[in-house]
Amino acid sequence: MVETAQKTADAARANRKVNPYLLLAVAIVFEVVATTCLKLSEGFTVPGYSLCVVVGYVVSLGLFVKVLMDVPLGLAYAAWGGIGTAATTVIGVLVWSDSFTLVTAGAMALIIGGIILMASGSQEDMEVSE
Repeated sequence: MVETAQKTADAARANRKVNPYLLLAVAIVFEVVATTCLKLSEGFTVPGYSLCVVVGYVVSLGLFVKVLMDVPLGLAYAAWGGIGTAATTVIGVLVWSDSFTLVTAGAMALIIGGIILMASGSQEDMEVSE
């Protein structure tokens, strides 16, 4: 009886699988927070921000490993790196007055466009293989 209940609970857990793209979004948020804290840590001399860096990257990479179980590597990494780059660029501009030029805007558009193209290519590959 206990075995049956355990199997039922295990099956229910398996059916509640989290959307891998939601996990990817959360991984990206943790990566962006960690990268922002990296700047704020002033070379790991500010303990609170230094801890934020370590925790943020550990959580981000831990989630990213889960994402890779369901999402193609190229697409996942392009989104993780590209969206993270775009987000940290915006944070740099807003918080630290980093330079934002027409070239920067064009580069961000290319990054985002590349992610969209990779996603559409991955979707086509998945449809062909089904």
